[in-house]
Amino acid sequence: MRSQVTRKQQGEVYRQLLQTPAPMQKPKAPEPQEPALAANSQSFGRVLTIVHSDCALLERDGNISLLALPVAERWLRQAQLTPGEAPVCAQTAA
Repeated sequence: MRSQVTRKQQGEVYRQLLQTPAPMQKPKAPEPQEPALAANSQSFGRVLTIVHSDCALLERDGNISLLALPVAERWLRQAQLTPGEAPVCAQTAA
């Protein structure tokens, strides 16, 4: 008996849902304030193409630039080896 009442209630809720009018327009998703690449301090931007196998044509913040790949590698290595704001601590085994 109890399952019949539950099914009737579910059926009524489902009928009401089917009668609910659809929204006229979907709400627009908010535009991101800042691209994900710009949030990464070790990012040079979006690579558009590689030039002569040793340079990259980049786009970042609406600007175009040419970056030598050996220079980029050196800058990334330097950024990875530069200590951050956190104090030095021992690594723990996971």
